[in-house]
Amino acid sequence: MTVNEIFELGLHDDNTIIEIFTEEGVFNRIIRGNWYQDRILDCIDKPVKEFSWKEGGVFRIKLKHI
Repeated sequence: MTVNEIFELGLHDDNTIIEIFTEEGVFNRIIRGNWYQDRILDCIDKPVKEFSWKEGGVFRIKLKHI
């Protein structure tokens, strides 16, 4: 699954905060913003290890280490 495939599920809107983490030892947040911001869109084709949705409109996405 990729970040784009998560977005295609339609579970977010323009107010949803997206947090993307990389797997480097301890998980580190690398990006935080809305789905339409360039820094989020730069990760659109990255493979996802797991993701979660938190009450209040926050997606947490952990990328696979490649």
